[in-house]
Amino acid sequence: MRERALAEALRLGAGRFTLDRSLTLALLRSANGWLESRARAKAMLDAQERAAMERDRQAALARKELAERLNRHGLEERETSITCKLARPCSLP
Repeated sequence: MRERALAEALRLGAGRFTLDRSLTLALLRSANGWLESRARAKAMLDAQERAAMERDRQAALARKELAERLNRHGLEERETSITCKLARPCSLP
């Protein structure tokens, strides 16, 4: 059932999304040919994509602001160096 919902999401041109219960049901109905559910599933996928883009934008602004603050304190940091440091795996002793 999950694979069928994922296939329908990809057929509808979905980007990044989280497959929750309501989206799964809408996608399965869409796969069965329900036009109403297809529109609902597409709207849910679009909303999740917009939310992901907004989170990415907010994270980029936060990295830029952090770089500016560190530079004010005398540490030479750029937004890209902060991004690389955050992407590293954490190794705790």
